[in-house]
Amino acid sequence: MLTLLENRVLDSELRINAYLAAMRCVDDAMLARVQTILESEEINQVGSFIWTHLTNLRESASSAKMSIRRILENVQLQKQFDLDKRKFSRNIELSTFSELLNVGAGVESNLIWSADSFIPRSAMLNLTVDVFGQSVNLLEIGGRVQGFEDILEKLFGPESNTIPNREERALVHDDVLNNIDRRVSDITV
Repeated sequence: MLTLLENRVLDSELRINAYLAAMRCVDDAMLARVQTILESEEINQVGSFIWTHLTNLRESASSAKMSIRRILENVQLQKQFDLDKRKFSRNIELSTFSELLNVGAGVESNLIWSADSFIPRSAMLNLTVDVFGQSVNLLEIGGRVQGFEDILEKLFGPESNTIPNREERALVHDDVLNNIDRRVSDITV
């Protein structure tokens, strides 16, 4: 899996999923290799996701993630990535655990963007409860969309309503996101 992660020619979505698969059975050597990949990573989608995932694992209160947390205690994540929530892939994790009661809960979400899209290409939400040393997955839901940005561009895009190629889409990326933000703000006010 780490060979796929290292291949910078592949789409960022595929590389991030290869990383997630590799992290299911992590050890010191694999984590050192991931850290080396992260330090030389040039694609912000991949780098921001790995950085947020490793940071969240290090800070997690989940009892199921304690072994990887111990491994990560000595890892220094030197390189910082752009973490604009509207543009870049990220992992979000919130968890709590009470040692007194031996129970806890955690919510984890992955938002993965592709370089070809200004909206998340895939998303996942997981709700897990830790009870008496066992992790119970209460809910996991995920989905993937492709081509939805064309609809959004027609609804919220510039006056021309048609953008013929991907290069020109990149030019209006921020304008479309700012338009959506303004319209949603107008609705909620």
